[in-house]
Amino acid sequence: MGSEGGWRKVAALALLLAGAGGWVFAFFRSLDLLDKMNVADDIQKKIAIYYIIGLSALIVAFLIRQFIVAARKEKFANITPTMHSIVNGCKNLHSDLMGRQFAGEAPSRAEAEQMLKESQTRLRQICDGLAHVFAMLTSTHCRVAIKVITRGPDDRLHVLTLARDNATHQLHPLLDKKRDEQGIDPLEDNSQFLRLADDNEPSYVFFSNDLSKERNFRCTSVAAYKLYSDRERPLFERIKSDPWLLPYRSTITVAVRNSEEALAPGEPSVVGFLAVDSESRRVFNSRWDPHLCSLVADALFHPINFLLGLIPDDQSDDELEDGS
Repeated sequence: MGSEGGWRKVAALALLLAGAGGWVFAFFRSLDLLDKMNVADDIQKKIAIYYIIGLSALIVAFLIRQFIVAARKEKFANITPTMHSIVNGCKNLHSDLMGRQFAGEAPSRAEAEQMLKESQTRLRQICDGLAHVFAMLTSTHCRVAIKVITRGPDDRLHVLTLARDNATHQLHPLLDKKRDEQGIDPLEDNSQFLRLADDNEPSYVFFSNDLSKERNFRCTSVAAYKLYSDRERPLFERIKSDPWLLPYRSTITVAVRNSEEALAPGEPSVVGFLAVDSESRRVFNSRWDPHLCSLVADALFHPINFLLGLIPDDQSDDELEDGS
């Protein structure tokens, strides 16, 4: 049983059976019924020893499980203020964008570029907060990126990174610029984004605790990091025939999308993506962590949808950080 409630039922049943078994054995032993049944003393001693060992192991396992669950709950309690701050930051960003006044009815190109630049700085702070949240939950270094879907000069849909956490932004600024200039991130070449952008897909979450085991996983970041990444890989990775080049191995990606009720006929619901990834395997909780990402993604929809109108059609601005 995967749920916590199911595990507790199993543990309670096991303890009940162990207690009942111990009571039955003690009852038979006290009345010498085992001797009358010609059960040898050695066998009786082994039964008693195995019972004590088994019961002790069960109790230890139960206590360890309770400790893990309590630690997880404590972590979720600790991230609550940060999650509130993140959602509040999304709300304040949208309020500020909607309250802007311009010389004309619409912002000029210079005004749009300035708003985009200021908004990206605030979005990076939101990414920093979410990266901190998942660093606390997973005890690993996590990266966060906010991506949008735009139409490129080749009339194809592309994935552009609007903002990253500051640590990653500072680590790969040139790589992002090259990917933007070369337009090497079409939506159709990234399987996880393409699936999330499909409104016919019932799930708007991509979850993987080990990307190396994902079948049919296509990601343009692999080629980009292979060409431009200057990070030094460990020797055991360099000698492998197919080295893992991405700086992350686990990921949660959720769609930034509008509600179905607010959509116009034929209008796509997905405008972008929120991606959280870790350099380690098997660190995310499939039951809870995607909901945390979706909470932030939903809060990001309105500011992201507004900022999409500020992105130039030619996508030549250096402020955009293409990549994943």
